[in-house]
Amino acid sequence: MRRTVRLSLTFLLPLILLHSFAFAQTPAKKPSVTKPAKTTKTAAKGANVKTGEITALAAAGETVTLKSSPEKTETFALLPKAHYLKKQRDAQWTDFKVGETVVLHLRKSRSDGSLQVSEMMDRVSWDWMTELRHNVTMVTIKTLSDDTLEATEGKDSLPVTYTVSDKTLWEKSGKQASAADFKPGDKVSIVPRSLPSGNIMASVIADTAQAAAQGKEHKSTSVHGTLQSLDAKNHSFVMKTEAGEMRTLSYTEPLEVKQDSKTVTLSALKPGQPIAARVKHDDTDTEVVWRITVETGRKKTTTKKTTAALPKTGGASAVTKP
Repeated sequence: MRRTVRLSLTFLLPLILLHSFAFAQTPAKKPSVTKPAKTTKTAAKGANVKTGEITALAAAGETVTLKSSPEKTETFALLPKAHYLKKQRDAQWTDFKVGETVVLHLRKSRSDGSLQVSEMMDRVSWDWMTELRHNVTMVTIKTLSDDTLEATEGKDSLPVTYTVSDKTLWEKSGKQASAADFKPGDKVSIVPRSLPSGNIMASVIADTAQAAAQGKEHKSTSVHGTLQSLDAKNHSFVMKTEAGEMRTLSYTEPLEVKQDSKTVTLSALKPGQPIAARVKHDDTDTEVVWRITVETGRKKTTTKKTTAALPKTGGASAVTKP
Protein backbone atom coordinates (compact mmCIF):
# COMPACT_ATOMS: atom_id res chain seq x y z
CA MET A 1 0.00 0.00 0.00
CA ARG A 2 2.76 2.45 0.94
CA ARG A 3 4.61 1.52 -2.22
CA THR A 4 1.50 2.28 -4.29
CA VAL A 5 1.06 5.72 -2.70
CA ARG A 6 4.78 6.46 -3.16
CA LEU A 7 4.55 5.52 -6.85
CA SER A 8 1.44 7.63 -7.28
CA LEU A 9 3.12 10.68 -5.76
CA THR A 10 6.20 10.12 -7.86
CA PHE A 11 4.00 10.11 -11.00
CA LEU A 12 1.79 13.10 -10.04
CA LEU A 13 4.47 15.43 -8.66
CA PRO A 14 5.97 16.38 -12.06
CA LEU A 15 2.48 17.04 -13.44
CA ILE A 16 1.63 19.33 -10.50
CA LEU A 17 4.87 21.27 -10.90
CA LEU A 18 4.38 21.61 -14.65
CA HIS A 19 0.81 22.91 -14.21
CA SER A 20 1.95 25.40 -11.54
CA PHE A 21 4.71 26.71 -13.81
CA ALA A 22 2.33 27.18 -16.73
CA PHE A 23 -0.17 29.00 -14.54
CA ALA A 24 2.54 31.33 -13.25
CA GLN A 25 3.56 32.23 -16.82
CA THR A 26 -0.02 33.12 -17.86
CA PRO A 27 -0.54 36.87 -17.37
CA ALA A 28 -3.54 37.85 -15.30
CA LYS A 29 -6.48 38.81 -17.46
CA LYS A 30 -7.42 42.44 -17.03
CA PRO A 31 -11.01 43.13 -16.19
CA SER A 32 -12.95 44.39 -19.17
CA VAL A 33 -13.85 48.06 -19.03
CA THR A 34 -16.67 49.41 -21.16
CA LYS A 35 -15.56 52.67 -22.71
CA PRO A 36 -18.17 55.39 -22.90
CA ALA A 37 -19.52 56.07 -26.37
CA LYS A 38 -17.98 59.07 -28.07
CA THR A 39 -20.35 61.97 -28.44
CA THR A 40 -19.18 63.77 -31.52
CA LYS A 41 -21.23 66.05 -33.71
CA THR A 42 -22.10 64.88 -37.18
CA ALA A 43 -19.85 66.60 -39.66
CA ALA A 44 -21.41 68.92 -42.19
CA LYS A 45 -22.09 66.82 -45.27
CA GLY A 46 -22.16 67.43 -48.99
CA ALA A 47 -19.74 67.32 -51.89
CA ASN A 48 -19.56 71.11 -51.85
CA VAL A 49 -19.12 71.41 -48.08
CA LYS A 50 -15.80 71.21 -46.21
CA THR A 51 -15.25 71.22 -42.45
CA GLY A 52 -11.85 71.72 -40.89
CA GLU A 53 -9.33 73.92 -39.11
CA ILE A 54 -8.04 77.17 -40.58
CA THR A 55 -4.28 76.96 -41.02
CA ALA A 56 -3.81 80.17 -43.01
CA LEU A 57 -5.73 83.27 -44.14
CA ALA A 58 -4.31 85.48 -46.88
CA ALA A 59 -3.63 89.01 -45.63
CA ALA A 60 -5.88 90.54 -48.27
CA GLY A 61 -8.69 88.05 -47.66
CA GLU A 62 -8.14 86.31 -50.98
CA THR A 63 -7.72 82.71 -49.81
CA VAL A 64 -8.23 80.40 -46.85
CA THR A 65 -6.28 77.22 -46.17
CA LEU A 66 -8.22 74.45 -44.48
CA LYS A 67 -6.98 71.29 -42.79
CA SER A 68 -9.87 68.88 -43.14
CA SER A 69 -7.93 65.80 -41.92
CA PRO A 70 -4.43 65.01 -40.61
CA GLU A 71 -3.39 64.12 -44.15
CA LYS A 72 -5.31 66.74 -46.17
CA THR A 73 -4.80 70.50 -46.38
CA GLU A 74 -6.37 72.58 -49.16
CA THR A 75 -6.41 76.24 -50.17
CA PHE A 76 -9.55 77.86 -51.58
CA ALA A 77 -10.22 81.29 -53.03
CA LEU A 78 -12.66 83.51 -51.11
CA LEU A 79 -15.27 85.00 -53.43
CA PRO A 80 -15.59 88.80 -53.24
CA LYS A 81 -19.27 88.41 -52.28
CA ALA A 82 -18.72 85.47 -49.90
CA HIS A 83 -21.10 85.37 -46.91
CA TYR A 84 -19.61 85.06 -43.43
CA LEU A 85 -21.38 84.06 -40.21
CA LYS A 86 -19.95 83.79 -36.73
CA LYS A 87 -21.95 83.16 -33.57
CA GLN A 88 -25.08 83.19 -35.78
CA ARG A 89 -24.52 86.79 -36.86
CA ASP A 90 -23.11 88.43 -39.97
CA ALA A 91 -19.33 88.70 -39.91
CA GLN A 92 -16.27 89.47 -42.07
CA TRP A 93 -13.39 87.19 -43.06
CA THR A 94 -11.21 89.16 -40.61
CA ASP A 95 -13.35 87.83 -37.72
CA PHE A 96 -11.92 84.34 -38.28
CA LYS A 97 -8.53 83.28 -36.93
CA VAL A 98 -6.00 80.54 -37.60
CA GLY A 99 -6.79 77.47 -35.49
CA GLU A 100 -10.57 77.93 -35.56
CA THR A 101 -12.86 75.22 -36.94
CA VAL A 102 -15.10 76.40 -39.76
CA VAL A 103 -17.49 75.08 -42.39
CA LEU A 104 -16.92 76.18 -45.99
CA HIS A 105 -19.64 76.15 -48.63
CA LEU A 106 -17.95 75.81 -52.01
CA ARG A 107 -18.93 76.29 -55.62
CA LYS A 108 -17.05 75.71 -58.86
CA SER A 109 -15.56 78.57 -60.81
CA ARG A 110 -17.13 78.95 -64.23
CA SER A 111 -13.76 79.86 -65.74
CA ASP A 112 -11.47 77.08 -64.55
CA GLY A 113 -13.62 74.73 -62.43
CA SER A 114 -11.70 75.42 -59.21
CA LEU A 115 -13.57 75.39 -55.89
CA GLN A 116 -14.28 78.80 -54.38
CA VAL A 117 -15.72 79.75 -51.00
CA SER A 118 -19.21 81.26 -51.16
CA GLU A 119 -19.86 80.91 -47.41
CA MET A 120 -17.68 80.52 -44.32
CA MET A 121 -19.22 79.94 -40.88
CA ASP A 122 -18.42 78.54 -37.49
CA ARG A 123 -20.12 75.23 -36.76
CA VAL A 124 -22.90 76.68 -34.60
CA SER A 125 -23.84 79.15 -37.35
CA TRP A 126 -23.77 76.44 -40.02
CA ASP A 127 -26.12 74.17 -38.04
CA TRP A 128 -28.47 77.09 -37.40
CA MET A 129 -28.48 78.19 -41.03
CA THR A 130 -29.12 74.59 -42.15
CA GLU A 131 -32.22 74.53 -39.92
CA LEU A 132 -33.45 77.82 -41.39
CA ARG A 133 -32.95 76.58 -44.95
CA HIS A 134 -34.73 73.25 -44.52
CA ASN A 135 -37.39 73.60 -41.81
CA VAL A 136 -40.46 75.69 -41.12
CA THR A 137 -39.31 78.36 -38.66
CA MET A 138 -41.21 80.80 -36.47
CA VAL A 139 -39.82 84.35 -36.61
CA THR A 140 -40.86 87.88 -35.65
CA ILE A 141 -41.11 90.39 -38.50
CA LYS A 142 -38.75 93.35 -38.15
CA THR A 143 -39.12 95.04 -41.54
CA LEU A 144 -40.95 94.11 -44.72
CA SER A 145 -40.33 95.42 -48.23
CA ASP A 146 -41.28 94.37 -51.76
CA ASP A 147 -38.48 91.81 -51.98
CA THR A 148 -37.14 91.32 -48.44
CA LEU A 149 -38.43 90.24 -45.04
CA GLU A 150 -36.08 90.98 -42.15
CA ALA A 151 -36.91 89.17 -38.92
CA THR A 152 -35.55 87.90 -35.63
CA GLU A 153 -35.54 84.24 -34.57
CA GLY A 154 -35.45 82.45 -31.23
CA LYS A 155 -35.02 83.69 -27.66
CA ASP A 156 -31.78 85.47 -28.60
CA SER A 157 -33.56 87.44 -31.37
CA LEU A 158 -31.05 86.31 -33.98
CA PRO A 159 -31.33 88.35 -37.20
CA VAL A 160 -32.42 86.51 -40.33
CA THR A 161 -33.31 87.78 -43.80
CA TYR A 162 -35.67 86.15 -46.29
CA THR A 163 -36.25 86.92 -49.95
CA VAL A 164 -39.91 87.39 -50.94
CA SER A 165 -41.39 87.51 -54.43
CA ASP A 166 -44.66 87.29 -56.30
CA LYS A 167 -44.40 83.50 -55.84
CA THR A 168 -44.50 83.79 -52.05
CA LEU A 169 -47.76 82.43 -50.61
CA TRP A 170 -49.20 84.51 -47.75
CA GLU A 171 -51.73 82.97 -45.32
CA LYS A 172 -53.59 84.64 -42.48
CA SER A 173 -56.61 83.57 -40.41
CA GLY A 174 -57.03 80.50 -42.58
CA LYS A 175 -57.28 82.50 -45.81
CA GLN A 176 -54.95 83.56 -48.58
CA ALA A 177 -53.55 87.00 -47.81
CA SER A 178 -50.90 89.47 -49.01
CA ALA A 179 -47.86 91.25 -47.58
CA ALA A 180 -50.08 94.22 -46.69
CA ASP A 181 -51.86 92.01 -44.13
CA PHE A 182 -48.68 91.70 -42.04
CA LYS A 183 -46.72 94.27 -40.04
CA PRO A 184 -43.53 94.56 -37.92
CA GLY A 185 -43.89 92.68 -34.65
CA ASP A 186 -46.08 89.92 -36.11
CA LYS A 187 -44.97 86.37 -35.42
CA VAL A 188 -45.07 84.23 -38.55
CA SER A 189 -44.05 80.74 -39.61
CA ILE A 190 -42.00 80.57 -42.79
CA VAL A 191 -41.56 77.69 -45.24
CA PRO A 192 -38.09 78.16 -46.76
CA ARG A 193 -36.54 77.42 -50.13
CA SER A 194 -32.78 77.66 -50.58
CA LEU A 195 -31.55 79.78 -53.48
CA PRO A 196 -28.30 79.18 -55.45
CA SER A 197 -26.98 82.49 -54.09
CA GLY A 198 -27.18 81.15 -50.53
CA ASN A 199 -30.15 83.37 -49.67
CA ILE A 200 -33.39 81.91 -48.32
CA MET A 201 -36.64 82.38 -50.20
CA ALA A 202 -39.81 82.61 -48.11
CA SER A 203 -41.97 80.16 -50.04
CA VAL A 204 -44.89 80.43 -47.57
CA ILE A 205 -45.48 83.02 -44.86
CA ALA A 206 -48.34 82.26 -42.46
CA ASP A 207 -49.63 83.41 -39.09
CA THR A 208 -49.63 79.86 -37.68
CA ALA A 209 -47.39 76.82 -38.02
CA GLN A 210 -50.31 74.69 -39.21
CA ALA A 211 -51.22 77.22 -41.91
CA ALA A 212 -47.58 77.21 -43.03
CA ALA A 213 -47.59 73.41 -43.25
CA GLN A 214 -50.81 73.51 -45.24
CA GLY A 215 -49.42 76.19 -47.52
CA LYS A 216 -46.37 74.01 -48.10
CA GLU A 217 -48.68 71.18 -49.14
CA HIS A 218 -50.50 73.45 -51.59
CA LYS A 219 -47.20 74.23 -53.31
CA SER A 220 -46.12 70.60 -53.44
CA THR A 221 -46.68 68.26 -56.38
CA SER A 222 -47.31 65.35 -54.02
CA VAL A 223 -49.85 65.38 -51.18
CA HIS A 224 -50.09 62.62 -48.55
CA GLY A 225 -53.11 61.89 -46.39
CA THR A 226 -56.14 59.67 -45.87
CA LEU A 227 -58.92 59.19 -48.41
CA GLN A 228 -62.28 60.30 -47.03
CA SER A 229 -64.63 59.87 -49.98
CA LEU A 230 -64.64 59.44 -53.75
CA ASP A 231 -67.06 61.02 -56.22
CA ALA A 232 -66.50 59.13 -59.47
CA LYS A 233 -69.34 60.97 -61.22
CA ASN A 234 -67.75 64.40 -60.70
CA HIS A 235 -64.16 63.14 -60.91
CA SER A 236 -63.21 64.36 -57.43
CA PHE A 237 -62.32 63.05 -54.00
CA VAL A 238 -61.84 64.33 -50.46
CA MET A 239 -58.70 63.60 -48.46
CA LYS A 240 -57.47 64.62 -45.02
CA THR A 241 -53.88 65.71 -45.55
CA GLU A 242 -50.96 65.18 -43.20
CA ALA A 243 -51.09 68.91 -42.40
CA GLY A 244 -54.63 68.38 -41.08
CA GLU A 245 -56.58 69.97 -43.91
CA MET A 246 -59.67 68.55 -45.61
CA ARG A 247 -59.09 69.04 -49.33
CA THR A 248 -61.40 68.34 -52.24
CA LEU A 249 -59.35 67.60 -55.34
CA SER A 250 -60.35 66.93 -58.93
CA TYR A 251 -58.70 64.23 -60.98
CA THR A 252 -58.09 63.61 -64.65
CA GLU A 253 -59.83 60.88 -66.61
CA PRO A 254 -58.53 58.27 -66.86
CA LEU A 255 -56.93 58.42 -63.40
CA GLU A 256 -53.80 56.37 -62.81
CA VAL A 257 -54.17 54.33 -59.62
CA LYS A 258 -51.26 52.39 -58.09
CA GLN A 259 -51.13 49.87 -55.25
CA ASP A 260 -48.10 47.76 -54.32
CA SER A 261 -46.36 48.96 -57.52
CA LYS A 262 -49.23 47.63 -59.62
CA THR A 263 -51.82 49.50 -61.66
CA VAL A 264 -55.32 48.90 -60.27
CA THR A 265 -58.81 50.14 -61.05
CA LEU A 266 -60.62 53.05 -59.44
CA SER A 267 -62.70 50.57 -57.43
CA ALA A 268 -59.58 49.72 -55.40
CA LEU A 269 -59.85 53.10 -53.66
CA LYS A 270 -61.66 52.89 -50.31
CA PRO A 271 -62.30 55.50 -47.61
CA GLY A 272 -59.74 55.27 -44.81
CA GLN A 273 -56.84 54.28 -47.08
CA PRO A 274 -53.56 56.24 -46.74
CA ILE A 275 -52.88 57.70 -50.18
CA ALA A 276 -50.47 59.96 -52.05
CA ALA A 277 -51.93 62.24 -54.71
CA ARG A 278 -49.70 63.58 -57.49
CA VAL A 279 -50.83 67.07 -58.46
CA LYS A 280 -50.30 69.27 -61.51
CA HIS A 281 -51.85 72.56 -62.64
CA ASP A 282 -53.92 72.81 -65.79
CA ASP A 283 -54.12 75.75 -68.22
CA THR A 284 -56.34 77.68 -65.80
CA ASP A 285 -53.88 77.04 -62.91
CA THR A 286 -56.38 74.67 -61.27
CA GLU A 287 -55.02 71.77 -59.25
CA VAL A 288 -55.62 68.42 -60.94
CA VAL A 289 -54.59 64.99 -59.64
CA TRP A 290 -53.24 62.63 -62.30
CA ARG A 291 -52.16 59.72 -60.08
CA ILE A 292 -53.23 58.26 -56.73
CA THR A 293 -51.03 55.74 -54.95
CA VAL A 294 -52.42 53.60 -52.14
CA GLU A 295 -49.65 53.69 -49.55
CA THR A 296 -49.84 50.23 -48.05
CA GLY A 297 -48.23 50.17 -44.62
CA ARG A 298 -48.34 53.92 -44.15
CA LYS A 299 -50.08 55.14 -41.00
CA LYS A 300 -53.35 56.98 -41.37
CA THR A 301 -53.41 60.74 -40.85
CA THR A 302 -54.40 61.64 -37.30
CA THR A 303 -55.02 64.84 -35.41
CA LYS A 304 -52.18 63.91 -33.04
CA LYS A 305 -49.66 63.86 -35.89
CA THR A 306 -50.77 67.31 -37.03
CA THR A 307 -50.41 68.69 -33.52
CA ALA A 308 -46.94 67.16 -33.12
CA ALA A 309 -45.88 69.00 -36.25
CA LEU A 310 -46.21 72.41 -34.62
CA PRO A 311 -42.80 74.01 -33.98
CA LYS A 312 -41.44 74.80 -30.56
CA THR A 313 -40.38 78.30 -29.61
CA GLY A 314 -36.77 79.26 -29.00
CA GLY A 315 -34.12 78.30 -31.53
CA ALA A 316 -34.72 77.37 -35.14
CA SER A 317 -38.00 75.52 -34.92
CA ALA A 318 -39.08 72.92 -37.43
CA VAL A 319 -42.28 71.33 -38.55
CA THR A 320 -41.38 67.66 -38.19
CA LYS A 321 -41.98 65.50 -41.20
CA PRO A 322 -44.16 62.48 -40.53
